[in-house]
Amino acid sequence: MFTPDALLLALVLLTWVAGYLVGTRRWGLARPELGGALRALLETIGTSAVFLVANLGLAVGVVFMIRAGSGHFVSLYAIDDIALAGASLLQGFLFRWWWGRRY
Repeated sequence: MFTPDALLLALVLLTWVAGYLVGTRRWGLARPELGGALRALLETIGTSAVFLVANLGLAVGVVFMIRAGSGHFVSLYAIDDIALAGASLLQGFLFRWWWGRRY
């Protein structure tokens, strides 16, 4: 039977095929442009990863400065939040779209 991971993969593949078919047949999207869109997606993921590393690095630095400056213990778990990853993803999208508009 299907494992939960296989089921999720099957659902994603099914929606991808449906999106591809609707995009090419109904909306007239060009197939050769898919490579450029994939490149833009990978650039966005990379940009988001850079923002995530920068955000985490800055957060760790702030936590250590608070520890050193105030004498209070602040746990690094305070920055362990999925919202930071979501915000970094949004930063990556915005930066990539801004960067792409210069051409």
